[in-house]
Amino acid sequence: QQLTVVGDISTTGTLYVTSKVELLGDNDTFIQFAEDAIGITVGGEQLITISEAGTDMVTVGDGGDVDFRVRTENDDNTLYIEGSTDRIGIGTNSPSSIVHIKESAPTLTLQRENNSNASTINFVGQNGNTANSIIHDSSTNDLVFKTFNGSAVEEILRVGDHYGSSNRQVIILSG
Repeated sequence: QQLTVVGDISTTGTLYVTSKVELLGDNDTFIQFAEDAIGITVGGEQLITISEAGTDMVTVGDGGDVDFRVRTENDDNTLYIEGSTDRIGIGTNSPSSIVHIKESAPTLTLQRENNSNASTINFVGQNGNTANSIIHDSSTNDLVFKTFNGSAVEEILRVGDHYGSSNRQVIILSG
């Protein structure tokens, strides 16, 4: 059964629908309801899917060329994902690499929860093996560079200032 409303509709309680709310005169723009799921479709593209089926999930896009943007008070492109290139822009809507950060003085921050933890940037090859690493060593302020030696990743350079006592040094290892 179909109910067509031209004008406003209001209720002081709950409005029940069994399937969808569709824009009158535009049958490819609607909100679709299913058990534990809601889909928002505009122009035939399902742009947002919200579901709870074991894993709660909010999905933007349906696998097509859909861009995603988060706008804030001072930046129209606080977070921008370009659907056609699979790239992420922070502060830009035209990312030139997989992650592109644009700001007047951009800074990328890695913060460890506890000084006994290490912070690591790994450079990984096609098969998922670590080839190189840059590590903010645990319990120190040392910056450690490691590279693959043919069988394992080993330290090759350390820039150090031991936490708690001044021990400034640059150690270059070879072998």
